[in-house]
Amino acid sequence: GVEKMAGRLVCLFVVAASASLDVNSSRGETPVLTPQLFLPPSPSKSWHSIDFQGVSQSPFAGLSVRQAARMMGTFPVDHIPPGVGMAKTGHVSATADTFPEHFDLRTNFSTSCSAISRVLNQGGCGACYAMASTLAVSASVCIASVRANAAQDRTEHLDTVLSTQDLLACALRNDPSDGGSGLQGPSMGCLGGNIPDAMMHLCKDGAVEEACVPYTAGDTWRDTLTLDGCRRTCALPQTHSRRSVSWAPGGESGQLPCSTSFRLVNTVEEAKAAILEVGPLVAYLDAYRSLTHYAGGIYTCPQLSSCVRTPGPQCTLQDCMDNPECSTDPPGPTCPDCRLGGHAVQIVGWGKDAESGLDYWTVKNSWGA
Repeated sequence: GVEKMAGRLVCLFVVAASASLDVNSSRGETPVLTPQLFLPPSPSKSWHSIDFQGVSQSPFAGLSVRQAARMMGTFPVDHIPPGVGMAKTGHVSATADTFPEHFDLRTNFSTSCSAISRVLNQGGCGACYAMASTLAVSASVCIASVRANAAQDRTEHLDTVLSTQDLLACALRNDPSDGGSGLQGPSMGCLGGNIPDAMMHLCKDGAVEEACVPYTAGDTWRDTLTLDGCRRTCALPQTHSRRSVSWAPGGESGQLPCSTSFRLVNTVEEAKAAILEVGPLVAYLDAYRSLTHYAGGIYTCPQLSSCVRTPGPQCTLQDCMDNPECSTDPPGPTCPDCRLGGHAVQIVGWGKDAESGLDYWTVKNSWGA
């Protein structure tokens, strides 16, 4: 579903990515996809949370801590792929005092772009990095198409959703076969993956539509996705038969080649500008046990106090696994709010709470409606 989340560095701290489509229809040029990366601000600029509501009934109800951790499939960003550069100072076209107080991409584009409002369910597969990346790219391509056609008084646009399954199965680590880029693949399948490498894979190796290779996980963690290899044929005949560096809507000849021009931004203002001008950001965050029971309000990471078992700055997964009260549903009072692992979400907007004046990001998750 969609959640409100405070941007505290301990929770949302490494990298986010977005993709733009640079279209010049008047000269007949081929559109080019340009991903962007977002590095959130320092802890001194952290935002705060209010009125977080936790509940016991969630997609994680009845799961053990170990089972919940299996769904956190995004690796910390330990490198930036070749071709990534820093944004130049002054790149942002809007300033802090020109941003709207509230903005949500779904308000303007959900009826035109399926990927904007689409909420996927990763099931028992650690596919959050792949779902967030493919949906963000799909949404950004659609948004650019809507804007380019509107500028020429046309109503048609490209609304397609790229295949998460294709990214999972065709971008396996250390597998440059099948015409791939030869990069270290972003995917270890359901065991997790890396956001920047996933975006680079989409640029260099492409992806097919979801209709061509649909996601095969079930509605719950119990129906774990099984990767059956990188398919060479589509599930539906009207879509093209194989992924490529160029993407085409089902059965049509139009192509969208993707460049490898990345840029990094590192301020809240640049992040907001990217959302306004481009589309969703893909963000890495540290996922704690409390996040799995999100119901409403604004969520922030837990206070980083020492754990029962291990003195230190945060509670680890092992702290929960070693605590007998963490094996019950709901967990007992001494079960700590431990870190389950890395998770990927999409940032689709921001806002300010009217009562408290506190700021938040609006994020889209991959745990179902």
